[in-house]
Amino acid sequence: MSLSSHIVNPEDERDVPILKEDQDRINEFARLHAKQTELTDNYKASQDRAEGYNDASEELMLQDDESIPIAVGDCFFMLETDQANELLENGKEAAEAEMEGLREKVGEIDDRLVELKGVLKAKFGNSIQLD
Repeated sequence: MSLSSHIVNPEDERDVPILKEDQDRINEFARLHAKQTELTDNYKASQDRAEGYNDASEELMLQDDESIPIAVGDCFFMLETDQANELLENGKEAAEAEMEGLREKVGEIDDRLVELKGVLKAKFGNSIQLD
């Protein structure tokens, strides 16, 4: 998107008074948009963690050893392959559950943003930039 797409054409401007309710809606839109961005970043981080657990599980299947070193912070612990598989599976399930919760929250925020955008665009037209 170019800078010129964010500049309001003078012909599109409306001289509409901004009421307190309008300002409250604009503020809510800004807060929700920031929250949506944060949740989307958290979703991507959870998705990366789930993929990491999945990749580690696949690598573990290729191992012939009965025990495997697992890193916890700066330390390594030897775990039986079955224990390591269970640990990885639990981590993957937790990441996927977190992703589902985040997906629901983002969906709720999206619905409210669409509603607010419709109300604000109806009143202010192209005079307000909500992207």
